[in-house]
Amino acid sequence: MVDFKCLKSPVIPPKPPDITNWVRPPENQVKINFDGAFNQASGEGGWGYIIRDQAGDFVAAGSGISVHLRDPLHSEAVACLAAVSGAIRVGTNRIIFESDASNLVQALKSNELDKSCSPGQSAEQYLGLLGKGNLGNSSNHVFAVEFDTVQASGLLNETNGNHVGVDLNSLVSALSEPAGYFTDDGGRNVSVPLESAQPIQAWVDYDGRARVLNVTIAPASVSTRPHRPLISHAIDLTAIFKQDMCVGFSAATGKLASSHYILAWSFRTDGVAQSIDLSRLPKVPKTPAPPPSMSTVIMIVALSCAATLVMVVVAIGQTLWLRRRAALAETLEEWELDHPHSQWQPEARPSMRQVCQYLDGEEEMHDDAVLHISNVDSIDFGSLKSLTWSSCATMSAGSLRGGR
Repeated sequence: MVDFKCLKSPVIPPKPPDITNWVRPPENQVKINFDGAFNQASGEGGWGYIIRDQAGDFVAAGSGISVHLRDPLHSEAVACLAAVSGAIRVGTNRIIFESDASNLVQALKSNELDKSCSPGQSAEQYLGLLGKGNLGNSSNHVFAVEFDTVQASGLLNETNGNHVGVDLNSLVSALSEPAGYFTDDGGRNVSVPLESAQPIQAWVDYDGRARVLNVTIAPASVSTRPHRPLISHAIDLTAIFKQDMCVGFSAATGKLASSHYILAWSFRTDGVAQSIDLSRLPKVPKTPAPPPSMSTVIMIVALSCAATLVMVVVAIGQTLWLRRRAALAETLEEWELDHPHSQWQPEARPSMRQVCQYLDGEEEMHDDAVLHISNVDSIDFGSLKSLTWSSCATMSAGSLRGGR
């Protein structure tokens, strides 16, 4: 038994998992933590992000559902893109992105997974796809369909400032048509404003055997795909396509700011691509209202100050008016309260205001008006100790004029 106990292996408790504490970003920076989820069976997933400042306080957060995902890396990339969009809406540009997806972090930090079609891309009219120095090079191997909202002054063969173009190794469009679609009932051409901020569908089909390219667009409100494409042209892409090609999206602006959202997309190299369920499209994030300009702020402050000053003046004026009204108001003295029978004709009794106006000569008294003083036992007039009245005494109007 002793030998058995000696030979028995000691029980080693499992090592607790490593816990990494969240590290605050440096001063004047924010940190965005994002993550994505992926369901291989359905090709769907979700994403979420949270933005915190240098004190660890909450700044913003977001979450959503992803569809048509290819793999976990795709889900993490969608989450990263959502985090970038959230940072843009917050209005900060000093950001630290943090993720537990090591493959995505490696791809973003290195050039090992760089799938850019060609070097030398430029912004503005070059759409971040090509540059001025490599336009038309056969080594570009670029086939693109552009949805452009700016006409580049005739340099790139563009029809107008709202067009769809086909680019072959160059941003000088081989084909260009105003953005629109043809209705199935009558073939009427309906314009589609690309800057309408409304979802727009696009279909790009290439028949390798017939060497025909078809491009069709329509608003998402159009339930079925138009039968007649916007662009239908014979194009041989065999010289452009290589054995391995990359499919994606590119966009660029100049000094202006713009947001482009790819709500859903599908691709297939042999056959018809999977249809997109429009009812499951994510909602486009709302653009935050721009901050008021300095002139607007000054106007609001000026109007507020003017309104406050008017209210103060009105309050002072009302207070003075109420005080004057109270001073001129009729007040019954103590002897009048003790002898209510002295007011035998209250409707003929003048108010204090009227008496002052009569004495100051501001208002004329009728000649037949009399001042009645009746049945008063005594009135104190300073040095005159008492004055006794009997019956009724009258005073003519003329004796009241000219002084108090």
